[in-house]
Amino acid sequence: MATDFDEQTAFEAARAGDIAAFRLFVRAYAPLLYEVAVMVVGHPGRAVLLTSDALRRAVAAIPAAPVGEEPAGWFAGQLWPLLGAAAAHGDLVPASSRGVVEGALAALGWQRHAMLDLILRHGFGAPELAAAVGISPAGAASVRDRLPGAMSARITKAGGLADALERYSVLPSPPLAAGVIDGWLRDVGRWMSRTPVVTTGPIHIHTEEASTAASGPGRGRGIGVVALLVAAGVLLGLALFVPASPVAVTRGRDGPLVILPALPPPTQPAFATPLSRGTATRAPTRTPTAARTSTPTVSAGAPTAAPTRTATAGTGATRTSTATTSTRTPTATPPGAGTPTVTPTVAVTAAPTATPTVCVPALQANVTMLRIAPGDATFFLVFNQSFCGGPAPFRVETDVPWLRVEPASGSIGPGQNVAVTVSADPPTAAGTYSGTVRVVGPANAITVIVVSVR
Repeated sequence: MATDFDEQTAFEAARAGDIAAFRLFVRAYAPLLYEVAVMVVGHPGRAVLLTSDALRRAVAAIPAAPVGEEPAGWFAGQLWPLLGAAAAHGDLVPASSRGVVEGALAALGWQRHAMLDLILRHGFGAPELAAAVGISPAGAASVRDRLPGAMSARITKAGGLADALERYSVLPSPPLAAGVIDGWLRDVGRWMSRTPVVTTGPIHIHTEEASTAASGPGRGRGIGVVALLVAAGVLLGLALFVPASPVAVTRGRDGPLVILPALPPPTQPAFATPLSRGTATRAPTRTPTAARTSTPTVSAGAPTAAPTRTATAGTGATRTSTATTSTRTPTATPPGAGTPTVTPTVAVTAAPTATPTVCVPALQANVTMLRIAPGDATFFLVFNQSFCGGPAPFRVETDVPWLRVEPASGSIGPGQNVAVTVSADPPTAAGTYSGTVRVVGPANAITVIVVSVR
């Protein structure tokens, strides 16, 4: 198709992320995608949705598009699997509910219908058709040369119009509603400018006083590595100088790390056991806190003699009793005599170990059976269902000599598909002939049965 700009230069710019360059192709080829979709599905509203999905696929796929790709065919190729999915889900208007000419082509099946539309109404040559359908240029040239004549003969044989293809080639598509193209242009700009952003949540440090002075609830100041060091200093300072208000570290609901004051546990005074009939000595007491607990080491000191008291009995006898108390001197520094040293504990959380994922590409075909007239050709799609790893290699085998396939081998990228063209040339004797086409991939093999009736 002829455009008013250098397609290859614009395509390379779009591959590099140039939104303006990509929009040139939206203006040039979005109407084409819509016109193909609306003729295949038979419903303008569904065609608009399919075109929008195709443009979204194009935005995601264009960074990896091959260098020197045919732009018209490449954009049509983004629509192709969506048409197949619509047909598989029964979203196509039946041929019997369409006009005579359009219904004649719809009765051929969505693949033939779409290829004929690209050839007859949009003038696709072999390179564009190959890029759109996903077949080799040689296979596309063969399809372009043989398909219109074969389908015209089939339509005529089925009692249809002999000039159905000629009339279809000038058949207009339902027009696009006003503003749809402008909407796609805006969507493309939004899709291409959207980049994933990973946020981990800011880290906030505050106490009750700091949060009261903040400008609003839930607000905090994100800090970096230097501020993390400041946070450690704050923790240490709180532990050293505010023993009555220990610090707790928690994680809020929205993810940020929050340092809040924790309430101290209730304290219980400890007393020494009083000696019988002597003087009770109160032992020094340390009040434990939630942030730190100091256990003093106590060693026995020198016993001190208690005063001697003489008691006189009623008979005149004298009894002397001596009460002895033992005073224990703690070796730990009592409160107020010095500042204990507290070493903050830093919890290190190991990063989770990622379990490697083994990616084994699995192949799947869009059909399980093909019917091919003698001397005719058709194709089926093979999908790589995996979205990881590299391209999946495959080979194609047949069990009868009258079936020919192209390509015989190749590879399919993750999430991509390739078309396998099948030609049938059974023996000349009348009868029903059957064979199988087998596609062998890295993890599985799929089989398509081919039937040809002569």
